[in-house]
Amino acid sequence: MPGDKFHHRDNTLKQFATLYRENANDFPQGCANEDYRRKLEKAHPIHPELFDRLYSTWESLENFRRTRGVLRLMAQVIHEPWMSGDPSVMIMPGNVVVTSPRVEPELLHYST
Repeated sequence: MPGDKFHHRDNTLKQFATLYRENANDFPQGCANEDYRRKLEKAHPIHPELFDRLYSTWESLENFRRTRGVLRLMAQVIHEPWMSGDPSVMIMPGNVVVTSPRVEPELLHYST
């Protein structure tokens, strides 16, 4: 059914929003508001914190080309759960397999 196209995504976003709202003291300020829920929706299936870390932390690396670097790295990060059939509803920063033969070279490329 066409109406069910985004059912799983919307349910995931609802659950994250509820978690953040009900546990607001356990998460950074702003995670419980509607703007953050929209940020989750735009980034889905990747948690926006992963993008935030890449842009805010990695942009200071001399060899890191902001957009191209994020896209190259994210292609490898997404490849891992896709190929392994990972059932996770969202790719979280802690889900990144940094020792993966595809991810590790991308990470090390910018640290030299």
